[in-house]
Amino acid sequence: MGYDTLHRGFGWSVPDRFNMAEVCSRRWAANPERCHGVAVVATAPDRPDQSHTYAQLQAEANRLSHALQ
Repeated sequence: MGYDTLHRGFGWSVPDRFNMAEVCSRRWAANPERCHGVAVVATAPDRPDQSHTYAQLQAEANRLSHALQ
C-alpha cells in the first residue's frame, strides 16, 4: 500500500464529547503509581532542561482554570 492510499484512507475516530486534558493529563495525575512520572521536559537554549510530572501539570492546569473562572 502506497503513502497516498494510506493518507486518503486515514481518519481520526473521536467521540463528539472528548476531553483531551482528561486523556493526556488528569487520569495520569490521579493515578498514585504514575502521578510522579515525567510528563514533559521543557527545554530552552539559555536554561537547563526542566522536568514536570503529571501531578505538577494537573496542579497548574487546575490553577489556571480557577483563575479563568
